[in-house]
Amino acid sequence: MLDIRAKAESRKIKKAIRQILAIDSTEIKVHGSLFSELGWKQKHCKNEHKAAAKLHVIWDVDGEWIDDFVITPGRRNDSPVSLELRLLQGKMYVFDRAYNDFDLWEKIVSIKSDFVTRLKDSPESGISK
Repeated sequence: MLDIRAKAESRKIKKAIRQILAIDSTEIKVHGSLFSELGWKQKHCKNEHKAAAKLHVIWDVDGEWIDDFVITPGRRNDSPVSLELRLLQGKMYVFDRAYNDFDLWEKIVSIKSDFVTRLKDSPESGISK
């Protein structure tokens, strides 16, 4: 996309192609003793302390760089955490259907950025993937 923008002569096309930032998270299993001071929940089994942290990131797809991140205890839903991430103006945010919070979408639009996502099924409204 950025190569196309560099070769485009039209300002309208150049403005339409924005930097793509992906929002996602992953769970990281760690030894539970590391998080006892933070009060994060741990699972105790067979003389081991098991715990998990979750890394939520904004990934600059073209630059291959983490633009922002938040670390939470494992098992934290993605949508509420996404409101803590630093969003930038004039970008294209891409994320999966775990980020189904209208407040996030409104925040992205209010800073004059765009987003692409896939919706979850919603039987009440008739909206489907």
